Amino acid sequence: MEYQERVINLFKNDPALLKGYKKSKLAVTLVEAIEKEIIEFDYTKKLNWQYLFDIFNQLPDLMKGNITLQLELNDKLTYMHNMLRNLIHSKPSNLPDEDNYNLLKQLIEKMENCLLRIYYDSPADYNPDKEEFIEHIVFTAKSLTCLKVACSKYPYIINSFDELGIPLVERVLDAYLMALNNYLSKVNLGPLDDLLYYDEVMKVIFAGKIKIDSYSRERLLTKIKDFVLRQNILSPRHKEKLSFFANNIINTIMETYQEQTIDYLSYKCEIHTKFKEAHMLEANRIYMTNKNIGPASSMRHIISFDCENAKEIDDCLSISLSDGIYHLGVHIANPSAYIDFNSILMDEALRRTTSIYLDQCIPMFPPILSENVMSLNKNANRYVHSYYFDIDATTHELCHFEIKREIVTIYDNLENKDFDRILKRGCNDPILENTVILLNKVAEILKQAYSLNAIYAKVNADDTPQTQGGSVVESAMIYTNLNVAKLFSERELPFIYRSHTVDDCQIQELNDLQNRLKKQKNTSRFINLLNLLKNQYPRAYYTRENKGHFGLGLEYYAHVTSPLRRAADNISNLCIDTFLLSDYTKEDMKRVIALIDEAIETINTKRKTIEYYEEEYALKKILENKQ
Repeated sequence: MEYQERVINLFKNDPALLKGYKKSKLAVTLVEAIEKEIIEFDYTKKLNWQYLFDIFNQLPDLMKGNITLQLELNDKLTYMHNMLRNLIHSKPSNLPDEDNYNLLKQLIEKMENCLLRIYYDSPADYNPDKEEFIEHIVFTAKSLTCLKVACSKYPYIINSFDELGIPLVERVLDAYLMALNNYLSKVNLGPLDDLLYYDEVMKVIFAGKIKIDSYSRERLLTKIKDFVLRQNILSPRHKEKLSFFANNIINTIMETYQEQTIDYLSYKCEIHTKFKEAHMLEANRIYMTNKNIGPASSMRHIISFDCENAKEIDDCLSISLSDGIYHLGVHIANPSAYIDFNSILMDEALRRTTSIYLDQCIPMFPPILSENVMSLNKNANRYVHSYYFDIDATTHELCHFEIKREIVTIYDNLENKDFDRILKRGCNDPILENTVILLNKVAEILKQAYSLNAIYAKVNADDTPQTQGGSVVESAMIYTNLNVAKLFSERELPFIYRSHTVDDCQIQELNDLQNRLKKQKNTSRFINLLNLLKNQYPRAYYTRENKGHFGLGLEYYAHVTSPLRRAADNISNLCIDTFLLSDYTKEDMKRVIALIDEAIETINTKRKTIEYYEEEYALKKILENKQ
């Protein structure tokens, strides 16, 4: 009787008699038996493969610690895995039953768990719920934080396969290529968020303990090459970007190091650190024609309180008290008074979406405008939107709210620490001292309008310590944003809202998955990760539908108070000018709605790209300083 046949008979009937056999030879023989069954597989024949499942249960013990044997059998097992995948994908459509198809899926799961048990200590067995969890992290929640934690603590999960035997790395590559296709499908190129996200996922996977054979690696590279060949390129710029992102992911798969400089990062994220000559010519023309804009229409004493060395000053405050009524003025820079919405400068601002503050500022508007004629600088006359609130000092009721387009003279520019100093010690300027005292009192009333969620405050906190002056300004801005949003919502006019919501449906899905996992063995590590995922705080976003702001405890919210550094605020101001301060037509409404929708898509989709850029930029600066 041949050795293989004798071993298989003993394995099926009395496996205890195999204890004296040499482990390495026994493992090779059992793997060859599995290969023979796979080669002879036929969808129409009745199969009894229970002993193959038993072989995979035993193989880890036979191969554990034997690196030479693992290397010898790795390619064979990988080849067999690909054979199983091909058999699964080639299932005939006219099968009388699914029995053999299900056997193939069960066998590929056993093979994968076997490989994981060989390379890692006590991994949890495969099951659909855990696969659903990995899918949720990577493709639904899109949480790099959770993925990195999972890969560092339980590295075998990056070698997971779905029920059809498709590895995680291949599914991520498919998502990357789909995101690249969406990006290239737009005339002016589309959003980068998903593309950069799946790029990072691939890096996390390849930085972990991924077991990828030459066949699978070549399969990934072939997918990329086929994708490139299928593209119908729109322009030289599209062709250039296609080449960049295709080579970028090829480098990751081939584990080839590519030095990623600041210039490389800026190109990848499409962060323009400089303005084009056309933008600068337009900015210079606007600057020259707006040096003197005429006399102020308001006699109020208007003062800014800002962070140290602020260059773009887009909000100021004024206040008086008479007959028990606080007359609060919030005065906001008005870029649209200088720049037409059809201007290339407004187009560029909407493309940039925000100013980026690093060790240098990457502004939304050219500095000759944002730091000069549009900035609310001391002793200068400036175009503003003024928001006037009459608030009862006793009942704290808002008695009157009005919005005006004005020219104002800025009385003074101060830092937040100056506010604190004057509040404690007073100053020689009675106007300034009285303003600080009244603002400090009215701020306590304004803060009653909202309830800052503790987690939201922590997530959105910056590194600078909060001063009393900063707190007062913050309360005035939140109060203004709230009342403008409320006004538009009540009048049912088109607007861009700042929304912050908790997805109860997603939380419930995770709870259901968690409950299923609790009923199974070896799932505590996954349940811990699920808790991490559930506790990730939702992000705020822009929408044309008012959905309230959970983090601030508000039913209405918008952004109108920082138009020099946020594109959304300029859209808000366009809505104010069009629907509140002017007569408008149906055509005006259609035009503005189209602008709102376009801005919402651009800003929401570019948010993560900018965060990615900021994080990578900071890391590169740290590395540069260490060299």
